[in-house]
Amino acid sequence: MTLARFAFAIVAAFCLAGSPPAPAGAKAGSADQFIAGLGDNVIKVITDDASSPSDKEQSFRQMFNESFDAEEVIKFILGRHWRSATDEQRREFRKAFEDLAVRTYATRFGQYSGEQFTVKDARPGAAQDEYFVPSLIERPNGPPLRIDWKVRRNGEGWRIADIVVEGVSMALTYRQEYTAFIQKHDGKLQVLIDNMKAKAREN
Repeated sequence: MTLARFAFAIVAAFCLAGSPPAPAGAKAGSADQFIAGLGDNVIKVITDDASSPSDKEQSFRQMFNESFDAEEVIKFILGRHWRSATDEQRREFRKAFEDLAVRTYATRFGQYSGEQFTVKDARPGAAQDEYFVPSLIERPNGPPLRIDWKVRRNGEGWRIADIVVEGVSMALTYRQEYTAFIQKHDGKLQVLIDNMKAKAREN
């Protein structure tokens, strides 16, 4: 599993660990509580025995769309390839990225093995209404993992802009990985899109 895929898997592990108490000083609607609340919502979905797997995947897809600033993340990941892409390719990539992310999460749901998730106090980022929420995942069979959640607040509320696992940016890792793939295939974005669609079907 590449580091970028691992970062997404970590999100699922966090969600499976359940929602930790809000850190001292956290206020309603804060970046800290946004991350903690995300865990609450996901744990309710995955522990609902009355829901079918397809129902759970649909609920998770909704939460993905409501929690991630997917549009800005995708623009950063594709860089100049986004600017040169057709409208149809942008729609296809957005859908393929979402499908791959959601199904990657879904495959991790059964792998929870006692991880404990702790949220720390948020610190301001470089931009207005941007924060980093530090967290720690304690694992029963390995060293703890440090994860920083980069979140931004817009007119619709808080959105995750990046996940930094042990100092490595998910968004930057995806950008490097996808840029290399496109270059390897004669600069053709469509080849990447088709590859992502195939991987999403495999999960």
